[in-house]
Amino acid sequence: MKRRRVYVIVRRMRSNRYSIAALIAAIDIWYGRAGSEPPPIVFADSTGEVVGLISKSLEKGFQPVVLYSMMTTSLVENLSTIRREIGLARSKGAITILGGPHATGDPLGSLRLGFDYIIIGEGEEVLPPLLTSIEEGLDEARIRGVAFLDNDRACYTGRAPQVNLDDYPNFPYWRGIYAPIELTRGCVHACLFCQVSFTQGATPRHRSLESTLHLAEEFLRTGRRDLRFITPNTFSYLGDGWNINLEGLCSLVEGLTRLTKRYGGRFFLGSFPSEVRPEHAAIEEAVRCIAGRVANRRVIVGAQSGSNRLLRIMHRGHTVEDVVAAVETLNAYGFTADVDVIIGFPGETREDLEATVKLSELLTTRYKARIHAHYYLPLPGTPLSGVEPERPPRDVLRRLYRLLGRGLLYGDWLNQYKLSWTMVELYQKGIIVGLKGYASMKKCGGAPIRPCPSSPLAS
Repeated sequence: MKRRRVYVIVRRMRSNRYSIAALIAAIDIWYGRAGSEPPPIVFADSTGEVVGLISKSLEKGFQPVVLYSMMTTSLVENLSTIRREIGLARSKGAITILGGPHATGDPLGSLRLGFDYIIIGEGEEVLPPLLTSIEEGLDEARIRGVAFLDNDRACYTGRAPQVNLDDYPNFPYWRGIYAPIELTRGCVHACLFCQVSFTQGATPRHRSLESTLHLAEEFLRTGRRDLRFITPNTFSYLGDGWNINLEGLCSLVEGLTRLTKRYGGRFFLGSFPSEVRPEHAAIEEAVRCIAGRVANRRVIVGAQSGSNRLLRIMHRGHTVEDVVAAVETLNAYGFTADVDVIIGFPGETREDLEATVKLSELLTTRYKARIHAHYYLPLPGTPLSGVEPERPPRDVLRRLYRLLGRGLLYGDWLNQYKLSWTMVELYQKGIIVGLKGYASMKKCGGAPIRPCPSSPLAS
């Protein structure tokens, strides 16, 4: 028997605005390819709004579904609110779904928090058929990339299929919703602290130049001015992740230059929400390609440490010397660098931290760089899931405080210090389980469901 149509309540948070835009686009595309109308989609910014929209949807005869997409940091910071909220939602008859990096890295822990369904991996080809299954009363085990409770036993159907980025604009411009354009998913380097390679895969997948310029034009034609991009490494565009595809990168820059001149906009590359790897930013031809064309004068360089020993342990794939060469090359073409470093990485010694501080002092003094400091976080889904951070020596940290006082260091690292140890406590209590939770779950079903292959560019 056919159930009620779903009414999708998207729980909006400051940290998930890009991911929910991509999911809404996927819902519209999936239903459109099937020749049916997408379900109603509304936003909620608080628990009160969630509860109110659930009541409203029930009054209209819909099945309410509350959709969450969260990083681990957001979940930990809002844990008590989220627990209470999903309890209220389910008590009123709503179905709750969690996606995002935390869901993939910790499906068992997420189910224990009370969510009905967990999306494991990329959501574009999981969420829409899951909504259809809810509407039609079908077996959710037929969908690959879902975790749920089956007779009180945690069950998962495997990881979601990796999507072709050209099949899915990462924001539904037809709804008037816009976001930075996603250029690339996946990373070959598999750094031990980072979720990207382990949640999105170790083979980079790029949005084609045609698709990228199509989205850029849809963005600019509305009068919006500033184009930004999501990618783990800007200079890897259309490359294999190890080497630069200089022709591909320069073609992107040339295409964006033409579009922004036509519409009176501008574009940013190598700035938030993306960065550049040091060994790529040290390549003069790549920096020359963007110089004088991009709007940003600062480029984010992912150094992570001033210790070559620690960089090898992290699996970074570059050296301290690459970092210095990158900042030098950027300076030579009129850029300054914002250099990312991580403090408290497991196994970090006093000598390692001193090397990071020394590198920071060199880069800020000689090359006018700024240091963007982070504190290590034990993210689920990584090989270091649950591994405790190191506590940095206070006297060495004082040198970083001096840079902070001079405006040469910034970042949320002091709050991340507290957050990291809170996460350790949640692992110890079993609230975060991580990848080891898969061993406690049973494998069930999981035949992939693919949409019809037509590209949204043609629709």
